[in-house]
Amino acid sequence: MDVKEMLKDSRELGYRGMVAKRRRRGFSLLELAMVLALGVLIAVGVMMFYTQANTSRNTQNAVIEIGAIQQAVRSLYGGQSTYTGLTNTILVNTKALPGRMVSGTAGLRNSFSGAITVVPANSGGGTASGFSVSFAAVPQDACTKLAAQDFGRGVYSVTVGSTTRTAGSGTPPPFDPASAATACAAATNTIVWIFS
Repeated sequence: MDVKEMLKDSRELGYRGMVAKRRRRGFSLLELAMVLALGVLIAVGVMMFYTQANTSRNTQNAVIEIGAIQQAVRSLYGGQSTYTGLTNTILVNTKALPGRMVSGTAGLRNSFSGAITVVPANSGGGTASGFSVSFAAVPQDACTKLAAQDFGRGVYSVTVGSTTRTAGSGTPPPFDPASAATACAAATNTIVWIFS
């Protein structure tokens, strides 16, 4: 629109009429680009918040799952001198764990959709004197939190990758946050706890 047309429109339509005429024409390309950019920024912010909240929720669920496994195994093997014969199948068949942790007829899965493996282990007192709980496919940020989590005096050792913390050694479990971050360097990790 050139200046002559604007002057003509302003005399004929007045200021309000001129603004109304411009509005009927629609958005300019610059206005449309700004609206799209703002929309993308909002969507990215929402996705980042959702991802962070989801990981935090899954980490809290994993802590609950580890506690449920400890309680179930100790309840099932309370009268036994060892944990000989302990398998995922026994935990599934006895319905000792919440249904959301069960995957198929003999599998267990954690809140990150990774496999859980529960088997007898040596906890310093000989073969099958304890049991190990392995969580696979744990994301890096959740791994750091779980490796640094204190699960009580019953934890004999914690292993992430090739790094192990063992009770009675110079570096007992759990990991300190800095060491946990170093051990959990992969995008997804496997954590193994041995309980006595």
